[in-house]
Amino acid sequence: MTKRVVIVLGMHRSGTSLITKALETMGVELGDNLLGGRVDNPKGFREDKKIITLNSALLKLQGGNWSTLFSSFDFSSEELCTKTIYQDAEKYINKEFQHHPLWGFKDPRTCILLPFWTKLLEKLGYRPEYLIVLRNPLSIIQSLWKRDLIDKNDSSLLYIQYFLPLLKLYLKQKACVVDYDYFMEDSRQEYYRISKELNLTTDPKKMEEFLNDFLSKNLRHNTSSKPNSNDSEIVYQAWNLYIRSFTEIIKNDTNQLEKIYSEYDRLYHDFVQTSRMSKRKFTLGMPLLIRYGSAFFTFLRHLKYMDLSFGMLKLLFLDTRRNRFKKFFQLHNHGCEKD
Repeated sequence: MTKRVVIVLGMHRSGTSLITKALETMGVELGDNLLGGRVDNPKGFREDKKIITLNSALLKLQGGNWSTLFSSFDFSSEELCTKTIYQDAEKYINKEFQHHPLWGFKDPRTCILLPFWTKLLEKLGYRPEYLIVLRNPLSIIQSLWKRDLIDKNDSSLLYIQYFLPLLKLYLKQKACVVDYDYFMEDSRQEYYRISKELNLTTDPKKMEEFLNDFLSKNLRHNTSSKPNSNDSEIVYQAWNLYIRSFTEIIKNDTNQLEKIYSEYDRLYHDFVQTSRMSKRKFTLGMPLLIRYGSAFFTFLRHLKYMDLSFGMLKLLFLDTRRNRFKKFFQLHNHGCEKD
């Protein structure tokens, strides 16, 4: 019997946790080492903690982390498959999943680390199958700002960086594609479609429990349709990539998708180079930020509990003298730690 593994792929904050939960109700084993829920995702991430650790280690070897804008994100398996991490991953999968003919995992980092996992899983005798989760980048941008204070331009570039490997994968082999907003609007139909395309079983009782108990319209914390006149060019391009690609995926027009991939691959690298050059001017203020950075970012994470606007915060950060700055953040860092 061929062993199957379903890999859920999608950008951070794109709804992959919800879709992975749906797969679990269809008989896909996720293991017992899952990351628990948090304030920003109370129903749980459905992510294997060890796989997160492995992916983070792989990105660290490339000089970054999940939010790094890499000059090249098209890593080869040779670049990624270091002996130690490869053996660690192989050992873990054999231990946790060798007795499961059908299992799956999701971690958004996997989008830019696919060569590693494809090579590993095929060597272990698994047949990788892919479920690509798409979402309007404007909703993702809003969510990343609220959770991680990542600005719109960087979030847009991150979106493109995570999106392009999925487009490349779709062009090379069959993959099931689901849009988060489509799923939320017509959950039952999309649920059945996913199970059919991935050849998974549907248990009516488990499906109803998922639709009634787990699924909630309140999960859609951020919804946006299209950019406005105040948005930058890169925000527009991220949205345009999503709209054009999803349209051609529905039409199954691979020729157009190949053109889109080539166009946005060039665009991404041009924007990343420009972004890096523009950020050099901020290096002068970094020593102070590093010295008091912990207090600063702790304060930002808890800002929603305080009666301060971001405009006031910016003025305090930029205009306060050094001793007042230190006193201010010492005071509020102490207060935030109590929450």
